[in-house]
Amino acid sequence: RLSQNSRDYIKQQYDLTFQNEGASSALKVAQQLMIMSPEFQSTNLARLTGEERGVTAAMPSNGSPYKAIVYAYLFGGMDSFYMLSPYKTCSVYSEYEEIRTTTAKLDVGDMIQINATSSNQDCDFYGLHQNL
Repeated sequence: RLSQNSRDYIKQQYDLTFQNEGASSALKVAQQLMIMSPEFQSTNLARLTGEERGVTAAMPSNGSPYKAIVYAYLFGGMDSFYMLSPYKTCSVYSEYEEIRTTTAKLDVGDMIQINATSSNQDCDFYGLHQNL
């Protein structure tokens, strides 16, 4: 289903990464590029026209609060348990603290407390890294 342009680009990046970083890294790059391709993001055949897309006019507000899904593509060493972790009041915090050791755990002083009592989670509170 990939267009020839997408296939060629993915293969080029795979080969380049394979030469510089090895097979495992090259496979990851190829997988990431495939899921970011236009063909992967739609249910139709993606037809490239070569034309630039026009600017879409702003939609008027319908009066309800704005909600958005934010996707942050971080290439590299983002550690999800260093970004979001159980808060110290959670029963699994001691396990988190034991497993993550001092260098890989998010300290309580570096957390912003998030209330999760209305969710169906193991913890009532989680900690979000203060720099996010």
